[in-house]
Amino acid sequence: MTAAKLRQAVFRKPFRPLRMQLHAGDPVEVRHPEFIAITDSWVLVGQDPAPPVVFEAEMVVSIEYLDGSRAKG
Repeated sequence: MTAAKLRQAVFRKPFRPLRMQLHAGDPVEVRHPEFIAITDSWVLVGQDPAPPVVFEAEMVVSIEYLDGSRAKG
């Protein structure tokens, strides 16, 4: 997924908690918009108390909002 599409899904108003599925199969949850930073190529997700997760935006294959719906894109 491009960084621009990822930003659209993450920073929509109002914010909706979401789960990103990475191509390796790992899920990464974002429960608050202050817990994620997106550059043109990298994504950093804070997962307190666990260490932050850093990955390339292209590694995201799908986004599911935690209310059960899927992001378009």
